[in-house]
Amino acid sequence: MQEKNKVFFGENGITSTSANHIANMAKEYVQHLQDEDTAIGFLDCKVSLMTSNESKVIAYGMKSDVLKRIPDNLQKITEANSLIAWLREAIKAKEYEMESVSALDFEVYLVAEHLECPKCPEKENYGFVEFDNILATLPIKERIEYYELETKSAVIGKFIHPGGSYAKARKELKYRILHPITMEGEGQQAMIYEYAPSIEANNIEDLFFKLQNEHRSAQASLNAIRFKIQQQVDEINHKENNRLSVDKTVFIETRKKLQIDFNAYKEQKRAELSKLKIIIPNSLTGIFEILNKMGK
Repeated sequence: MQEKNKVFFGENGITSTSANHIANMAKEYVQHLQDEDTAIGFLDCKVSLMTSNESKVIAYGMKSDVLKRIPDNLQKITEANSLIAWLREAIKAKEYEMESVSALDFEVYLVAEHLECPKCPEKENYGFVEFDNILATLPIKERIEYYELETKSAVIGKFIHPGGSYAKARKELKYRILHPITMEGEGQQAMIYEYAPSIEANNIEDLFFKLQNEHRSAQASLNAIRFKIQQQVDEINHKENNRLSVDKTVFIETRKKLQIDFNAYKEQKRAELSKLKIIIPNSLTGIFEILNKMGK
């Protein structure tokens, strides 16, 4: 509770409902006294006819006994208005404190109560790895072997696969063996092209299959290393994922329990606030007693 609001409450006092009732009574009481003071006058008035010696009193001015009551009335109005102001501010203070409890933020509650809640686990804070992370841990000999196999596989593959230089030349050779002569142009301007293998076709085929075997072997060795690395990646990530899952479960359960405690804390605070009594200052007990009796 805010320090400035504590002044309104104590063990002995009245409820907010009673305070509101008394404040309304005080308002009516003040209005009654003000109406009496507004009607103030100090003159008696008689009226008579010009043709008659008889007169009739039509208004009386204030008498001395009523005049003596004016200071007391003004004092009562002052006290009643003071009581109204006190009670209204007290009710407002209590409502503010109730609203503050309802609007209390969970994180603010944890800090205020010196409670610790684990932070939500985040994947980047765990030891998850990627392929390159494990590759980087290989000894220099194995890393060089990996890069050599990777390069060799890429170079040979690009050379012999469809679209590669060797593949295109080999394909063209096969075609020209079957179509060794072509002609371009007509008549005397016609040009005849004759094609013949510059190397034995068998040698070209032998090299092709040799390169193909080398590529397959390099790719197989490369895949074996990659598989081994990926196994390590999967094993590490599996363990880290389990650890993350456990920590998330702990986080959820801990936060759930704290949230339950938080809700109970708010209910307790609301219950405590609802029981608060609005005290009546000593200087206002007199006017309070007058109004309290009027309401009964």
